[in-house]
Amino acid sequence: MNLLLGVLIGIIGHIIILICEFPALYKWGVLGVLELHESECIADKFLHRKAKNIITLSGMTIHFINGVIIGIVFYILLNIFNALNLFILHPLVLSGLIYGLIIFLITLAPVHKIITNTSILNHPLGRGPIFSSLIAHLIYGASLGIIIEILQSNQLTIFM
Repeated sequence: MNLLLGVLIGIIGHIIILICEFPALYKWGVLGVLELHESECIADKFLHRKAKNIITLSGMTIHFINGVIIGIVFYILLNIFNALNLFILHPLVLSGLIYGLIIFLITLAPVHKIITNTSILNHPLGRGPIFSSLIAHLIYGASLGIIIEILQSNQLTIFM
């Protein structure tokens, strides 16, 4: 298994999710982009700084690292499922969509209030940020599957 492919998939997926988040960021600022808000709050705590509704290099770095790690995990899971002859949805975009939903449900939704002190269900900006974040995660997951499909169609060995 070539983990560099997992890193590449995570980087490209992260770039795609950032592009998808720009409209929400423009409309609501960092507070309205749930995963960016979390990253900024984590950076604020580590750097002992007062929270602001702006993007910082440290917050973006945390967001980037998370995106790459989650992309690597997707790649590893697909390889494990493939090696064990377990069910993988094809086209892989479907597996990616499900993965994006799972990531939203287990890594963002339950911890957002703990990290940011802001409930996603009673968000001060309304329901828009939760829907925006859910859609962004679905696009992120789908993009991971699409990237792997593109790499496979170019005869790169994805699964070992």
